Amino acid sequence: MDKIQTVCWSLFFKVTLLFLVLASGPLMSQSSISCLPEKPTQFPYHVLDYTNTLSAQEIQDLEKNLNQFQNTTSNQIVVVLMDDLCGYSTIEIGTELIHRWGVGDEKKDNGIAIVIKPHGTSVERKVSIATGRGLEAVIMDGKAGEIERQKMIPFFKQNQFYQGILAGVEAVKPLASKEFHDKQVVAPSINWVKILFIIIIIIIVLIVKLKGARNYSRMNHIGLWEALWLTSFISNSRGGGGSSWGDFNSGGGGFGGFGGGDSGGGGAESGW
Repeated sequence: MDKIQTVCWSLFFKVTLLFLVLASGPLMSQSSISCLPEKPTQFPYHVLDYTNTLSAQEIQDLEKNLNQFQNTTSNQIVVVLMDDLCGYSTIEIGTELIHRWGVGDEKKDNGIAIVIKPHGTSVERKVSIATGRGLEAVIMDGKAGEIERQKMIPFFKQNQFYQGILAGVEAVKPLASKEFHDKQVVAPSINWVKILFIIIIIIIVLIVKLKGARNYSRMNHIGLWEALWLTSFISNSRGGGGSSWGDFNSGGGGFGGFGGGDSGGGGAESGW
């Protein structure tokens, strides 16, 4: 019995270590950019201008455009204008924004973040198009850079930011639609972190039950397996209240338009 318990504890520690290694990536990512804007909980949802560059009407028109595109294709595009990047590049901001806000569908990762730093010196003014994992094949880094330089920056140089953003959006939309259109269904990916978490719970329950059965076996002078069956029967017959795993909801409140998409770091940044 001691040998079994030793093996179980060893397996438990190994699985726990692996779980922590896998989980540490998102945790570190979430804390890496402190000045990232909070996920919007009220209108506008897709267009966030922290620089007062766009007019209220321009924001409303872009919001309507992007909302309609999301409703018809499931692809989600967000546009963020900000001058304080906390020392990070616009592509880093965009990538983290997709991850933190969950832009795009969780199963498709079809989110796009267009981040613009409109003011500053020629070295500081930047625009980037960051893509979710599901769109990296159709909006490759080179294509994203091409759209920025040929479609958006010519307008930005004339301080026509609404026109430049619209030109970039219209260039991105058909590419994204080639990959995901009309909310097509794709096979869900395997979430290994959740599977490992379930394995850990099972191991803990097994260890607790074996320990209790061993004590019961010694006290009543019966075999281990008989004690295990009896203790399980007694535990189940007692019933009782308490919380249920089924009541656990990992999701939060707030704006429900984003579906939990993620980014693999695809995209490009250009300046003017």
